Amino acid sequence: NYIQGIAFEKVPEAQLDAADQGAIWIATRKGLSVLTRRGAWLPVLPGNSMLPGEDTTAVFIDRENTKWIAIRGSGVCSIDSKSNWGKYSAAQGLFSNNILCITQDSSGSIWLGSQDSGASYLDPKGAWVTFSSENSGLIGNCVRQIMEEKPGTLWFVTASGVSVFDGRNWTSYTAKNSPVAGFIPASMVIDRA
Repeated sequence: NYIQGIAFEKVPEAQLDAADQGAIWIATRKGLSVLTRRGAWLPVLPGNSMLPGEDTTAVFIDRENTKWIAIRGSGVCSIDSKSNWGKYSAAQGLFSNNILCITQDSSGSIWLGSQDSGASYLDPKGAWVTFSSENSGLIGNCVRQIMEEKPGTLWFVTASGVSVFDGRNWTSYTAKNSPVAGFIPASMVIDRA
């Protein structure tokens, strides 16, 4: 009953009538639940898949329908549209095994926000680039959400405040320099304006 993320498979317009696409992926503390368009519930657990743990903290489906799944303490797994699994953890060079959020920017890079080490993105060439409060202007290392406002401008919701990065410069908002006072930011929505 503890849902930590929901993601929807993309369905090409030409295949809207195909019931084998368009599933809903739900991250929980006890693995993943997948609801197919036919109405069937499919569990994705360590015992029936390559998932390295049950506590899935985030799920994201990118533009190519690759599923990205964060597992507390075990990094991130990916499943492409042909059901090939990939695994990223600290042992393979990932910046943290405790990922809280996943998104994709307009250039196609996959971004991860961690509980303890800031944010990192996987560039299209397969290299991880990491930003933390120690090596950049990111206000805090517990990154709960990453949102792209416009191409090249990303917002980071952290336990210490909110940071925005325009590709060159960082600006952060905390109780000291903004109305963000008396609460710890947990999420953000960017509206059409």
